[in-house]
Amino acid sequence: MAADVRDTWNIFTLSATAAALLVASKCLTIDEAFAAVNGRVLLGIVATYGLGAALERTKVAALLASSLVAVGGTTGPQGLLAVLFFTVALLSGVVSNQATVILLWPVVRGIDIEGVSIGQFAIVLMMGASCAFMTPVRKLYHYIMRRL
Repeated sequence: MAADVRDTWNIFTLSATAAALLVASKCLTIDEAFAAVNGRVLLGIVATYGLGAALERTKVAALLASSLVAVGGTTGPQGLLAVLFFTVALLSGVVSNQATVILLWPVVRGIDIEGVSIGQFAIVLMMGASCAFMTPVRKLYHYIMRRL
């Protein structure tokens, strides 16, 4: 099997290299690069990694994975992906998109069902988190509009 990029480089190394190339090619100044970093989002992401690791170590991720398979697995791979999508969209209405994906990543890594690859799970996580704005719990104005 050919060597995978993920085996050699981690996401931080690749991101730092891409940022350095943008600055070196003068597509972006250093000041613009630092101004683009949102500290609150970065802190939230870092804190969520610890929670995701805790879910994995305490076997809660495995329990959630088996629960998702029990609920959505009876309808096949498409049903499982649909249940995961709606779960992510609802959770992302309460927690930030990034935190939802980071929290649920250990859960989907624990799901082993024939016909579904880890890439499909990753896409469903990203799309479900991005579609949270469609749920009525995402923003206050959704609630206000429902009241009218």
